[in-house]
Amino acid sequence: MRVLVVDDVPEVAAIVSLYLLSAWPGVEVFKAENGVAALALFRQEEPDIVVLDLSLPDISGYEVIRRLRQQSAVPIVAITAAMDPESMSKALGAGADTYMAKAFHGQAFVARVEAALHRRAVRQGPAKTKRAVAHAVDNTSHAVPRYAESI
Repeated sequence: MRVLVVDDVPEVAAIVSLYLLSAWPGVEVFKAENGVAALALFRQEEPDIVVLDLSLPDISGYEVIRRLRQQSAVPIVAITAAMDPESMSKALGAGADTYMAKAFHGQAFVARVEAALHRRAVRQGPAKTKRAVAHAVDNTSHAVPRYAESI
């Protein structure tokens, strides 16, 4: 599994990464400290899920959610220190799949991530391709393209 963690506080990103690694050993975690970097990493790494702080130093997390939704249905877990209903409503309205107020317990966080991934799998059905290290297996043709050739 590939996860993009976006938080401008490195300690929070580290804790989130530890929660993910404890639940899914071998998970690949990519970290960004602002919205612009998050959008670039998203395009580059194609994560399976995004964990996104709503308070970022450059562009708001809400705007990042909107931009991600223009190009993908990837599950998004919004995290923030704000505990007001307006922030939660705004995040969900922008396209987040779920919302958690900081500080959250690791088990609750992992449960939200699992639920978001499960909902995506139910909506989309089985994936057409599966990742295998740096290659993807096409489940229809069973081909494994490598660069411009099939192997």
